[in-house]
Amino acid sequence: HKFRYFTEKEIVLILHSFLIEAKPHSRPYMASLQYQEHHSCGGMLIREDFVLTAAHCKGPSTVVLGAHDISKKEKSQQRIKVAKYYPHPKFSGKYDYDIMLLKHMFCSTCMLACQKKKN
Repeated sequence: HKFRYFTEKEIVLILHSFLIEAKPHSRPYMASLQYQEHHSCGGMLIREDFVLTAAHCKGPSTVVLGAHDISKKEKSQQRIKVAKYYPHPKFSGKYDYDIMLLKHMFCSTCMLACQKKKN
């Protein structure tokens, strides 16, 4: 097989053609992990008080939930302080075991990744 290497411009064009904006608030379990109000990593709400993310993301102090566009201040956004970090015990700073739980204040109005919407 012959492999073809793409230029940076070609990669951006390929990725851009596959990016489709989600319906607003259709993914309420998605989290933006932020440090000083700047997005640093993504995560997923797996319990009312825990977000799953990558262990190399240690540092964000705020979990933002309920956002559709993190570049805007939306009324639906909830900003919750991170209380504790639980990186995988075997994480060494490389790709292996790059997983972490973030404990934050309980969020009774947040939707979990496995939770179905009520009609």
